[in-house]
Amino acid sequence: MTSAVQAHRGIKAAVDDLRHARHSEEGGFHAHACFSSQQAAEKAVKAVHYARGARAVMGHSVRNLISKCTGLARSAWMMTGMLLVLTGGQACGILEVLEVFDENLACPALTPPGIRVDVVDASSGRPVPHAANPTGSVTRGRVREPMSLVPVATGEDHIRFEGAHGPAGIYDAEIIAEGYEPWRASGISVQVDRCRHPTRTVKMIARLLPATPTA
Repeated sequence: MTSAVQAHRGIKAAVDDLRHARHSEEGGFHAHACFSSQQAAEKAVKAVHYARGARAVMGHSVRNLISKCTGLARSAWMMTGMLLVLTGGQACGILEVLEVFDENLACPALTPPGIRVDVVDASSGRPVPHAANPTGSVTRGRVREPMSLVPVATGEDHIRFEGAHGPAGIYDAEIIAEGYEPWRASGISVQVDRCRHPTRTVKMIARLLPATPTA
C-alpha cells in the first residue's frame, strides 16, 4: 500500500471517528466520545505523515506525532491545506478534525482559574491568619471541589484561593476559617474558550466576620 493511499484512508477514518465522537457525546456516552476523539486526532496526524511520504508511522500520542512533523506541517493552517488537498477539496468534516489539531497545537498547558478569592478579616482589613486554617471550595450544580491555596508575591500572610478551572457554568464559592463566620458567594458565571479554559478570572474579596460566640 502506498503512502498516498494510507493518507487517504487515514483522513477518512479520522472523519468517521470524529462523527462517532459527536454522536456519543450527544447520547451522553462521554467515555466513548473521548476515545473516538483521540482516535480521530491520531489518525488525522498520521495521515499528514503519510502524505509527506512516511512509510510507517508508529505511536498513539497525538502530541508526539505532531512534534515529529517538521517545518510548516506543525502549523494547523498548513495541516488544513494539506488535508484539503488529500481529500480533493472536500472540506466537509475536515475542519472539525482540525479543531483537535488546533487544541493540541495552540492551547496553553496551564489553565487559568475561573474564580479567585482573597480572604481578609472584615474588622481589620488584613489577611486572615494561616492559623485559622482557611479552606475554600466551589460548587457547580451537585459537583463540589476544593479551591487551591496559592502563593502571593505581596507576602506570606496573604490568603488567596483559586478554583473553577472549568467547565463553564454557574458556580458558588465558600470560604471557611476557624473563628469566623462562613463566607459564601453564589451565581458566579464562568465562561470558557475553545480550549475549555476560563475566558476571564472573576476576582473577589471574602471579608470574613468574626464568629458569634455561642452561649
